[in-house]
Amino acid sequence: TESFRAYLLGTQFEAWHGFLRVPADWAPVVRAVWVCALYILLPLSAAYLVFLRRDVAADPDWSPRLTEAMGALVTSLQSAYYGEQSARVVSEMTLPGASGPEFVGFSVSARGVTTSDYACNGYYGIYYRNADCTGDPFQTCDYGSCSSATGALLFTPVSVNTDGIGCFVRGGSEFRRGDFYHLINVHGPSIEAATSQCVTGGGTLLSPAVSCGNGSPLFCAQCCAFGHSVGVAPVHQVDFSTIWTPPFRLGR
Repeated sequence: TESFRAYLLGTQFEAWHGFLRVPADWAPVVRAVWVCALYILLPLSAAYLVFLRRDVAADPDWSPRLTEAMGALVTSLQSAYYGEQSARVVSEMTLPGASGPEFVGFSVSARGVTTSDYACNGYYGIYYRNADCTGDPFQTCDYGSCSSATGALLFTPVSVNTDGIGCFVRGGSEFRRGDFYHLINVHGPSIEAATSQCVTGGGTLLSPAVSCGNGSPLFCAQCCAFGHSVGVAPVHQVDFSTIWTPPFRLGR
């Protein structure tokens, strides 16, 4: 083993001892330089040759699409619990109130368009002009779901309710900033405390505070809370109940 011990990678880590000798011993230092270079260059060269032989270039003319709607481009795939799979798709269509086709994004599974009970409520809730939270619904744009600038978003996202009605906002010229109201639930250790949480900030209590139930010592109520200088856009609806025909499959 002594014949090739000097060329093992571990031996090169001791080459710095040559600097401490008097006079300096440059032989192990020089050997360490070219031996380490070989350890680096040889595997890199082999990897490069293997890489050249593999087909790693993407086909620019291929991307997954829904076979039932070849215009629907799949942008992402997801797999959730219990084998539930979904795809985020973008398709060109004309939404109500639009002057022409636009790109629309929504989610589908093999069974059809993905729906939710909260689709039209917005992640941050729905806003209203009226202090009793009635009237035309608005969605906040302050968290990126819409924009005050026309054309700021690549596509219009649509969330679909369980009844097949999709909701979306445009922003742009429809954007407005001002004082709006939105529904929240308030609670406190007493009726007065729960009521105060709502009305102190300018909100309106929509019903008297009552026990939260389930043995809780708290009192709960629904409040139409006041929001100052909120950026919103009106919520529009579109019928998604008859879009395409499931089951959906992926194709080229």
